[in-house]
Amino acid sequence: MPRRYGDVYRLCRTLVRNEYQGTIILDHTPQMVDSAGPGAATAFAFGYIKAAVRAADAERKGMPDD
Repeated sequence: MPRRYGDVYRLCRTLVRNEYQGTIILDHTPQMVDSAGPGAATAFAFGYIKAAVRAADAERKGMPDD
């Protein structure tokens, strides 16, 4: 993995474990094909982070993911 990229799930797990309540800001978005539309990369990145936070929260609570 290139040095500039991190493990998003690991980061989210750390944030959830420490009860972080602040904002998570995108550093960059993945490159998408033009036909995906102008907001597709941002939507994908937000969704990925949201899912990682939910998964980390479910793991912390010991609950299965819905």
